[in-house]
Amino acid sequence: MRLGVAQSRLNAVLAKHVAAAIHKCGYEVELVPIASQDLGDNADGDAPSIFLGSPEVVQKRKVLLQGGCDLIVHGVIEMPLFEVPGIASTAIPFRDNSHDVLCSSNKLGLDELPTGSSVGVSSVLRAAQLRIARPDVVAVSLRGDTIPHLQRLKGAGLGHVTDLDALIIAQAKLAYGDQLDLVAEEFDGLHWRTEVGQGAVAVEVRERDLYQDPQIAAVMEGINNRVAYMQVLAERETMRALDVGYEAPIGFHSTVEGDTLVLRASAFSATGAARIDAQSSTRLDGTPEDEQRTKELAKLVAQSLKQQGVFELIASQRLPQSMSAQAVLGKTPVAVSGFGSGELKFERAHTQIKKPLSGITTIVARPPDSTLCRELRELGAQVIASVLSSTTPLPGMRVAKALDKLANGGYDWVIFMSPRAVTSLVDAGYDMGEVFRKAYSRGVHIAVEGDSVARAVRRAGGWVDLMPHLRSAEGVVLELQEFVGSRMYPTALMPSSLEPDPVIVTSLEASGWTLDFPSVYALETLPALPGVIQAHLEACVEDPQPTVFIATAPVIARAGAALFPEGRRPTCVAIGPKTAQTLCELGWEPDAQAVSGEDLPGVILRCLGR
Repeated sequence: MRLGVAQSRLNAVLAKHVAAAIHKCGYEVELVPIASQDLGDNADGDAPSIFLGSPEVVQKRKVLLQGGCDLIVHGVIEMPLFEVPGIASTAIPFRDNSHDVLCSSNKLGLDELPTGSSVGVSSVLRAAQLRIARPDVVAVSLRGDTIPHLQRLKGAGLGHVTDLDALIIAQAKLAYGDQLDLVAEEFDGLHWRTEVGQGAVAVEVRERDLYQDPQIAAVMEGINNRVAYMQVLAERETMRALDVGYEAPIGFHSTVEGDTLVLRASAFSATGAARIDAQSSTRLDGTPEDEQRTKELAKLVAQSLKQQGVFELIASQRLPQSMSAQAVLGKTPVAVSGFGSGELKFERAHTQIKKPLSGITTIVARPPDSTLCRELRELGAQVIASVLSSTTPLPGMRVAKALDKLANGGYDWVIFMSPRAVTSLVDAGYDMGEVFRKAYSRGVHIAVEGDSVARAVRRAGGWVDLMPHLRSAEGVVLELQEFVGSRMYPTALMPSSLEPDPVIVTSLEASGWTLDFPSVYALETLPALPGVIQAHLEACVEDPQPTVFIATAPVIARAGAALFPEGRRPTCVAIGPKTAQTLCELGWEPDAQAVSGEDLPGVILRCLGR
């Protein structure tokens, strides 16, 4: 198998270590150079998620997805916290010393440095802890490669004039570069917190290969260090639960003591004036349940930090000019209508503090665990998640022929826009695991609209090659066209309801795609509103509450128009012009229209006059 290696010195060292681990598992590995290139300014809110991250990570992932190699390796700290659809990171082969160290030209420790010494730091976390430990020294912000800064220290040791007296850096970075000669002090992790995943190395593969290629799956399992994996998982899941980025001054110290994983996290004010701590533990027994227990552990620690005011602590800080609000308060960019490309709507960074939708009830015809419902709850809304229609599978000759064609590689892509499209095929008795297995061997790719669709596909035995950052039909079209590039006349199967998504069909066919969209299920509006919605509407008669029905698609608009009595219809927000048009045709003019789920919170607030 082929291991992609970027041109940086550090990545080359990491790749050699990983190659050695693969050899120990009994597999041959070829190191494949990945050329660097000018990627341009792709890290904006409208870019496909593959384009988000450092240029080196982006290039390695692009080569991986395009089939130029089978595995890639990163330092965990290089990897964005959000997941990239199509890529699976399931192995942490090793984690070197995760501690920070102090390097100084004269081998003086932190307590021994003279007042006024200049100490280089490359993160807000290190700067904050330095200000707590030694408020009388000067924290100098450093960017880029650490080697030039180390050379500055060496120059000072030789009597040369320099503006840097010491440097705080990850011990692992020095170890990989054989630069340990300048280390004056190693900081104890119990007292000095370090960056999420520091010192750990991750191997990534294509998700499709992990699910369908036994050799890839065996290698990833064979090289994985389970202790390091659980430590990194706990730290990254805590940051995800907090929805903050790497630049936030939040550090960790995780250990495995016997069969117990202990996770310690601390958040700091950038000035070093305040610190909050959280700690919890969970038992590990070597079973698959360890991963879920570790995620629950991370949620507990994140919740403890929230209760202690972590968001207020972070949001109150004045950010250095070189540090964007996006970097500190969330790595995931937000595409917002009316804002320039690449510009973050800063207000969203404070949503977890202000809970702008508090006191508002939203009615959503989606599963309770869907991304939209989860995000609305995080913004403070009460969410009534209840379907308004029943699903009937539609097996038939056309569906059977389409699945046979898919299994034999007759399509380049299969596109799923709804979990029902997947579950209906399974409920109709089709062996989707076998269909997916055959389709994989013939190079078929799978695109999904969102998280709930991805879960349905994986449960059915499939995988995900593409899931757009902008969870909408428009997002699917954008990223499919980007993924396919200049390839002529691609073909796709899109199992659909009786009414396939017009945005997908029109946009892709106009771009030269050949689409096959057999109807695999029918939706029938329920005879009456679900009881939970009826109870809420009745309660509003006596005690009016701001309530918003979110029409996410034309079929939902039709169900809502049929079920909500005209005199008791709540405020209505339509997502997309087609949905709004459908409501108007049925005599229910929506109060507002959102471009997608991304700008929904602001639209809700505006239409309620808040």
